This record gives sequence, C-alpha cells and structure tokens, in this order.
Amino acid sequence: MARSYGTATLTLTVTEAITLNSKDEGQTHTHTVASVSDIYRRTETIPTSKTSIVGFGAAAGLGTFAEGDVKYIRLTNLDNTNHVTAIFTNENSDEFAVKIDKGQSFILCPDLATGVVNCVEASIGSLSFTDATCDYNNDPTITCDANANIRPGLAVSGTGIPAGSFVKSVNTLGAVTSFELGDGEGGGDVSTTDGSVTNGTLTFTPGLSDLTGISLTADTAACDVEVYVALT
Repeated sequence: MARSYGTATLTLTVTEAITLNSKDEGQTHTHTVASVSDIYRRTETIPTSKTSIVGFGAAAGLGTFAEGDVKYIRLTNLDNTNHVTAIFTNENSDEFAVKIDKGQSFILCPDLATGVVNCVEASIGSLSFTDATCDYNNDPTITCDANANIRPGLAVSGTGIPAGSFVKSVNTLGAVTSFELGDGEGGGDVSTTDGSVTNGTLTFTPGLSDLTGISLTADTAACDVEVYVALT
C-alpha cells in the first residue's frame, strides 16, 4: 500500500511570499520529521458522495495505517473549479469537516511521538459541558439525572473531585444516570472527597481522541485530490 524508501528525514517548508506597500511581509518556516520510512502518495478522484480515502487503527491493514506511525497528512484539491469537504472521524464516531477550496491544501500534523492517537476531538456543541444534578459522597460512584453526553474518558472537575479525575465507566452510554470516577478510562478508581454533595455541578472536558478515518466529498462535480501521508 505504501512505498518504502528506507529511512529519511522529511522536510516541510511553509512560505508566505508577499510585498505590501514596498514592505516584505513574507515568512518561511521549516520543520523536519525524522525517521520517515514510508510515503503514501496517490491522486483520488472524489465523487459528490462521501468517500473514505484512508483509515487508521492499532495495526496496519488493507486501507488502514497504524495510527502511531502517521506523522504527516496533506490533502490537496487539484480541481480548478470545485471545492471538496474533508471529514475527519474519531474513535467515538464524532466528526468534523473542513472545506478545501479549488487548488488549496489542508495539512494535518499529528503528534511526532504518537501519530494520530489522541489527535482530534469534535462535538455538536461546546466541547466542555456541565451537569448540575450530580450526587456523591466520598466514593468513586457518582449519580446524576439521565445525561446523553457523559462518556468514558472525559475529564471531570468540581467540588470534591480530585485533580486529574476522569470518567472511568458509565452505566448506560447515551442515557447515563451513574458513572465511576477514575484516573483514566479503564484505570484505577478515584473517590470523591469533602463528604456528601447533592445536585453538585461538575464540569466535563474531553481529552483528544484517536483519528480513525478521513473521507472526502466533492461539491458539484468530481474532483481530483492528492493524498500524501508520511509514516515512521
């Protein structure tokens, strides 16, 4: 699937070249990615329906890159008329979309150590939210009125909540009425402090999630898009 060139350093250069009122306002920034061993580069013809172009997972497979190996992604719309919409999906099936107009590029720079693991997050509303119906008493278990947004992995803060606490598990995803507090999703239990709290207000903040796939959709007619992925 990817073409191997041994191991080398990828050099990325961003240049803005412009002179305004006889003053040079241009800038150039260079960044390097070491130990790149594989390059995936191809031109895809994207129809006006949502089309998956790459996937990411724990291990490489047909049409899937190992998520920890991905260190650079570029999508370039080669069309001279139409835009494309790039749709990024995370491990929670949340999506966010970006318009790439004719001739333009979108660059995603994953973590240099962990790739697209814990790389993106998306929400239909604010990424952080509060719940003012939380009851707890020096215990990892917290109860609340039915909440569709609470899910494992969210950071939790509020009165009596130890620093660094997360939602460890929930009773019913999509209609949560109780959840366990922990030091991470699936991690160790963490008990609340400061005694009994009734209808306490807790703040939930998402951490970043794994990127699991990228899809493209052309606007009014098919567009050619260059897909470029560098892997270590």
